[in-house]
Amino acid sequence: GGDDIILYELSSLISEPGSPRQPVHPDNPYQDIPPLFTVFIALQDVTIGMGPTSFIPRSHSKEAHDEYNESVPKRDELLRTSRSVVALLGAGDVSLFDSRTMHCGGANLEEARVSSSSTTEDEGSDSGEGGGGATRVLLYMSFRNPRAKEPIGNVGSLMPGIPRDLTLRELTKLVS
Repeated sequence: GGDDIILYELSSLISEPGSPRQPVHPDNPYQDIPPLFTVFIALQDVTIGMGPTSFIPRSHSKEAHDEYNESVPKRDELLRTSRSVVALLGAGDVSLFDSRTMHCGGANLEEARVSSSSTTEDEGSDSGEGGGGATRVLLYMSFRNPRAKEPIGNVGSLMPGIPRDLTLRELTKLVS
């Protein structure tokens, strides 16, 4: 089971050196059945200085969402008292999460590296080890859970020409 999930988004998240931290957020509001599952694929080693994604385990629950949405003081208390996990991914590693899970991209604290042969910024090819200029790039895919019937609330990011009903099973056949 599970290979009937439908490709909903295919894009990238790019965090340039100096980018601020995102606010903690779920990608989707609470629903009884998870509407989307998201995969982040690291295209290079993601170091702490590059602002990796932080996740709040078990925050996909109705109780966590109710507290998050009740009031700013309740939200602040939830975020202050919740344990978080930082996804330090190696190149090719993935994180898979329920879109209702609260998370945020961290601040990219790396400094833009200037090439010695020119005055333009490096394009982020540095792995982030021992130097600056590390642009964090994650390929991401979200998959629609066909068992979830409530509206998503946004239109998935797929280029024109990519079928909007492509299942994981069909995608696997295309890339194999």
